[in-house]
Amino acid sequence: MGAISDSDAVLEKERLFAQHQAALTILQGLIDKPGITSFDWLDIGCGKGQIIINLDDNLGEESRKIISYNGFDIKEDFLLIAIRKAESLSLKASNGQIGDITNFANLHPEENKFDFITITNSIHELDPFQIPIVLLECILRLKDDGILFIYDMEALPFRELGAVAWTREEIHEILKVFLKTIGTDYSPTPGKWKHKSCNGWNIQLKRSHFEIENETINESKTEIIRISQEQVKKTLHTKLEKCMVSLESLTKYGAETEDEENLKLANLFDFWAINRIKENIK
Repeated sequence: MGAISDSDAVLEKERLFAQHQAALTILQGLIDKPGITSFDWLDIGCGKGQIIINLDDNLGEESRKIISYNGFDIKEDFLLIAIRKAESLSLKASNGQIGDITNFANLHPEENKFDFITITNSIHELDPFQIPIVLLECILRLKDDGILFIYDMEALPFRELGAVAWTREEIHEILKVFLKTIGTDYSPTPGKWKHKSCNGWNIQLKRSHFEIENETINESKTEIIRISQEQVKKTLHTKLEKCMVSLESLTKYGAETEDEENLKLANLFDFWAINRIKENIK
């Protein structure tokens, strides 16, 4: 499963979303490091460039001049908008690549290292079993003091057929197993964001906290992915069971309130999304 066909991207300078402000705040801290002369940023699932549209309000021109921005998105029309915006910001370099998020590792060899990798509002579009693979490939492409920032929504304000939206607790269970299997004691807890239309979660993974060399990680790569995918399978089973219990209750008693009606729709979309991949979770 690649990108979801009815997924969308927003580009509004007047609306600075919390997830983008959080990413820009991290960026400010990284850029302010004394003596830094270059900064490599990979923005996976960059969309139309919402994360950079307010960059000139958050970073001065001298700071922007050291940034090499690399946008990556499956939709060429979105990517062109993002790169056009990046080129207007007086950055050191602005590059774009078209591709599915699951293929970014083939287009960015492991020797391509980044100070900052961002994935915002894209995890729900992934085949769930691709999540550990994408996480691992991102970690292997971070510089020694690089940071991976991920944000996604617990429920989608605009329904996307086939998308699997994860709660903070669900993604935390997957992350705990993933990090433990890598062999690190590092285990940050995802944050939770409350918005009007939905809640979201975010995670920061700092490469320096792993204290494990890439060579060691690569030696166990197959096992890391296998065990992490087993946890994805367990989490999907639990998610599907909860969904079916909720739908059974709504079938029996009906949806009497607007919240229950929204829950019914969310459960139906989840039921379809998980059943699309049910052969992989038996």
